Parts: sequence; C-alpha cells; structure tokens
Amino acid sequence: MSGESDTHNSIEPPELTADLIHHIDDPRFTSENVAIVTGAASGIGRATALVLAANGLTTIATDVDENGLHETAEKAGGLAVKDDLETVACDLTDDTEIEALVEMAADAGQLRYVANIAGLQHISPIAAFPMEMFDSLYQVMLRAPMYLTKLALPHIREAEDGVGAIANMASVHGHYVTRDKVAYN
Repeated sequence: MSGESDTHNSIEPPELTADLIHHIDDPRFTSENVAIVTGAASGIGRATALVLAANGLTTIATDVDENGLHETAEKAGGLAVKDDLETVACDLTDDTEIEALVEMAADAGQLRYVANIAGLQHISPIAAFPMEMFDSLYQVMLRAPMYLTKLALPHIREAEDGVGAIANMASVHGHYVTRDKVAYN
C-alpha cells in the first residue's frame, strides 16, 4: 500500500503542526492562567502541553525525562508558543518535587488546570513482576495524580471565579487489558 492509506494504517503518531491545533475561544485561556501537564516529554503529554500553550495558557510541561522536555521545548519554538511553555523536570515519586512544581506553577499565574498524563509500564507475568516496578507504576500513575490534585485544588478555588479543570488521562488500557501488563492495566 502507498499514499494516504499508509498514513491511516501507520502506528506512528502524527506530526503535530500549527495547522492541526484546534484553538478554543475561552476567555480563561490567557497567559495569566496556568496549566500543569505531566508526562510532557513525549506522546500525549507533549501534544497536550503544546496545544494548551498554543491556546494561550502559561503551560508548565513536566516530566522526569529532561532530554524529552528539551525536545518538547524545541517543538514549542517551532510552533511559535515558546514563551507560553516552560519545561520543568519533576520526579513524580518525590512529594517534595511535586510540592515545588505546584508552587512554581502558582507563582507563574493563576493555576487553573492540571493534566495528569504521565505513565510508564513494565511487561512481565505476575510471577516474575518486580514489586519495585509495581511500586513505581503506582506512585506515578495513581498516587502522584491524587497528590497533584490535592495541592492544585486550593489554587483553582482561589481564582476569582473558582473555575478550572483537572484531567486524568488513561491510555486504551483504561478500557481493556493486555497480557503481562498487570500493573499498567
């Protein structure tokens, strides 16, 4: 197969370009309002951070992968949203780093939005599944979103109108399971 049908059958993510970004007419999407996006070094997290910044929000893009965050910042420059996006390395298994992240976001403006997207996985049958990996998955994908939400809610509520949103993202494995992804599923 060739041409357009190859693109539709590809498992590679599409290249994010400025013309693909949907712009939302929302009076709250201004640089005075802040969004935190976890998992912003790649994939859905990167795309979400870039689109929020392109829509005018001051966006704090965070991940433990500093090289990936650098690539996200480069992509922001190519989309002309560099000034609205700040990358911050953060280990979501460390409460002190999470607390510093939320305070930094609150110092950047009115924290209104959090997109909990960070995730990791390990493929192994239960009998061989390393518990330290299970603990890491739990920390990043369940505990960190809860703690970020707990810390962000007071900032959202202190906004003049109290409006904001917290989104918790799941992959397709939030709907169905696959073999040997016992903790991720």
